Amino acid sequence: MDNKFEVTILIAILLVAGITQFYIFKDLNSLPSPLMGGDYYNHLGEMTHIQQGGNILANGEMLNAGASWVPWLYHLLIVGFSFVTGLSLIKANLFFSIVATMLSMVVL
Repeated sequence: MDNKFEVTILIAILLVAGITQFYIFKDLNSLPSPLMGGDYYNHLGEMTHIQQGGNILANGEMLNAGASWVPWLYHLLIVGFSFVTGLSLIKANLFFSIVATMLSMVVL
């Protein structure tokens, strides 16, 4: 198969996936936490902690507690995405999944 054809198919799939996710997420005003188990708001708290200048390895829930169990790199990426795009943390959390989907599809 021609490499140009494969790249064209990949770009088409990326566009369809990205546009579909965008239209699903664009009207959401909150995270779908009750449906997904409640962890989204816990993570949102950690992201807010980082955004307000907190230590990325510190526990954002309890003062002077040890290191948190949360995935700090994911939180740092969302906070950075929010900073670069000017989106609120909730919108950045929703729309970052489009970026993650695109990157994961390219890696595959």
